[in-house]
Amino acid sequence: KPDWFGRHARRIRQELVADREISGRSLASSASSESALRLLFTEAFGGNSDVKIHDALESSDPLVRAAAVALATSTSERRGTHLQALMKVAAKEQPANVLLAFVSAIPKYRSDNVCNCFAQAIFSEPKNAATIAAENQLTLMTWYAVEPIVAQEGKLELLGSVPKLQQFAARRIMMDIDKNPEAAAKLLSIIGTQAESRQLAQATAMLDGVMRGLAGRSKVAPPASWKTVEGQLRNSGNKNIAVAAESLGLLFGDGASLETLRKLAGDGSQDYVARDQAIKALAQAKDADSLPMFFNLLGDRAVYGTVIQALASFDHPNTAKELLNRMGG
Repeated sequence: KPDWFGRHARRIRQELVADREISGRSLASSASSESALRLLFTEAFGGNSDVKIHDALESSDPLVRAAAVALATSTSERRGTHLQALMKVAAKEQPANVLLAFVSAIPKYRSDNVCNCFAQAIFSEPKNAATIAAENQLTLMTWYAVEPIVAQEGKLELLGSVPKLQQFAARRIMMDIDKNPEAAAKLLSIIGTQAESRQLAQATAMLDGVMRGLAGRSKVAPPASWKTVEGQLRNSGNKNIAVAAESLGLLFGDGASLETLRKLAGDGSQDYVARDQAIKALAQAKDADSLPMFFNLLGDRAVYGTVIQALASFDHPNTAKELLNRMGG
């Protein structure tokens, strides 16, 4: 609501200026020197000086700082002039609106090096990371800003204070596993360490990102770290992580994982969530030998929905018949 009034006021004043009923210059000077509105009007009627923008970046008013960040990154010349000042401000604790201004501006530089410097500056302040993690839209905007650099050395650890960003990074890295197997190996090593140290929530979230990144793949060359990581995941004591290890083992060509997942999927005494994961993994691997079991599971109320989705992965002539026969009643 306050933002709407602000926009409405600016529109009316701009119309008055356009009709020459008031002067744009006098309107700009009538605002307080510590006002985001003054910055905007000055920009509209002649532009702000570099000194004015630099001073605004140091303002105690977060609205002014956010506007200053937008102005300081509005042209290539300004981006170069104010880069160091922007880095200094980014490294301090900032509210959500200023952080949003920063992450919206980072892509304008089109430089992985500058993006890296901004990420280091912003996440060097723990309270900034906490603010990003608490605001869903801010988390997404931050992801769009840092996505180009997540495969670089140390970036997964840097994003550790925002689990959702780590999960997104895991997905992105695994999507590019063929191009950058080293980054995938490093990612899996981090997940293995998390599982081994009983950081189970973090490991589970990261594994979810890994599986999403490999969606649609039936076979993938295993990263160099896989054997070590596999043992860490299997020994985590967590059933979901253990099933994820089997699923990854299947994608990485482990025949033993294939048998384990078939057994789990068909065992009605097991947890249905784990069975769902096993069925999805078998379908993703295009395991045709699992089809008879899938047909039998159409009568299992715990997993039949997942089974129907899994059957869509196979072009089998009996699928429609089996669906009608087993579910028609």
